[in-house]
Amino acid sequence: MVPTTEPKPSLTTYKDLQDKYSKTLKCPCSNVIIPHQQFVSLSPVFHQVCESDFVTEKWLLLLKYIRTKYSTVDWRNRAFSQFHLLSEFCKLANETIDDALHRFVSQPFIVSNLLPEIDFTKQLNLTLDQFFQSTIDYFGLLIKTVQILTQVDQPYSGQIGANVMRLENENPAGILEEHETYIWKITQSKEIYDLNPDNPPWFNVRSLDYNTTFSRFQPNTSISEIVQKIMIEQWNSLISYDQFYESCAPTYCTYSQRIYKKNIFETMIMLLSLIGGLIFALRLIVPPLVNFVFNSLTRTKKEQNQTQGNRYSDIYPIGSKNAIRTNVS
Repeated sequence: MVPTTEPKPSLTTYKDLQDKYSKTLKCPCSNVIIPHQQFVSLSPVFHQVCESDFVTEKWLLLLKYIRTKYSTVDWRNRAFSQFHLLSEFCKLANETIDDALHRFVSQPFIVSNLLPEIDFTKQLNLTLDQFFQSTIDYFGLLIKTVQILTQVDQPYSGQIGANVMRLENENPAGILEEHETYIWKITQSKEIYDLNPDNPPWFNVRSLDYNTTFSRFQPNTSISEIVQKIMIEQWNSLISYDQFYESCAPTYCTYSQRIYKKNIFETMIMLLSLIGGLIFALRLIVPPLVNFVFNSLTRTKKEQNQTQGNRYSDIYPIGSKNAIRTNVS
């Protein structure tokens, strides 16, 4: 194993090293403490009721204005209290989640070495699940506390009424009475409603078209069950590994490369293969080489003999002429 260091690796380089040397790769983070808000974002979506006009101040003001205009057994006389309670549930859920989100994103994520993307995603998903459940449990504790205080202290809120509300229409599609009911006979105008044109309580209420496609709750789900789920449809969490890598900012990465060592049998086989290859190569190269050398030597020797013979032939005639001249003299 040979240790190797990669200085200031990019995210692409890190992923490549992670694929090749995942068991030995270590990248120390230059920032050990990283807030969750650096790489986690949460955009919760509340129940459609909490996003409707039926929990707004204008709607509650309208109900409050008309609640004394009807009989005590008329639902409209008590609608303000019910919608006001629903509005308070939505507000409490919103405030609870905002506080919880603020605490969560401010909490530090402590890490010494850069986590692989798979491990990072698993750990963050587990942390988020625990955060969601703890927030729901805390909200449920608040609701139970309010219920206990209401039962013990019995605080007074709203109108005094010992009458039983009666709805003749049991159709869940609406609350409009189908039958006309009169407690007394109207013979003259009961009263005149003075409307302030500068600040009228009336406004166009948007109807709540409940869409089950975008809701995890069925239309017949009780308010109690929705409240127990903290009035949340979706948490919409987004985890960014790229931002986590930038926040970690590793200055270097170390990993070990394995060098393969051959055993004695592999070494012997390699040597025999090498020797066999050399023998085969020599069989191909040596005979032509020997013939070439032999022919070269033979040709050189012949050229030398021929040159020496020419020298003798040139010397012999000269010697004969000198001998003849001597005898004549």
